Amino acid sequence: MESAGGIADDGLGPRLTQPRLKSLHDLWKARCQGAAMPDWQDFDILEMGTWIGYLSLLEVIREPLDLIYRVFSTSVSVNLRRDLTGKRLSESENEVPKAVRDCYFEVIDSRRPQLQFIDDTSDDGQKVVLARLVLPLSSDGETVNYILVGY
Repeated sequence: MESAGGIADDGLGPRLTQPRLKSLHDLWKARCQGAAMPDWQDFDILEMGTWIGYLSLLEVIREPLDLIYRVFSTSVSVNLRRDLTGKRLSESENEVPKAVRDCYFEVIDSRRPQLQFIDDTSDDGQKVVLARLVLPLSSDGETVNYILVGY
């Protein structure tokens, strides 16, 4: 189903009940400008102020397929007491739940956003539930080369 601007309706709108994630999704859709997904360069860091501290940015590496956390959300880092900035996903299997890894690869394959709720445990044993909006980014409009994650 197509929505205004020729962007396929990803069906996430009604499921996004968290205002910060809904507004990030709205910004992502606006930056698509009729394409399947925007490029990271389509975003101005100054407009990201609402989400600073609640974003992770992963770069997709090909041959072999892997991801590198270029930025790891400080809010998640504080809650989970770990920082994955600069680490490869393949080197972080004990720190990143399988459901999270699977979601990243689903976004790469489908080229569509995903909303995910993850049960996790912080280093001090506290149970936490993370709501995550996982957004594909592409420099050529076809191949996902970055993933933006909002919390």
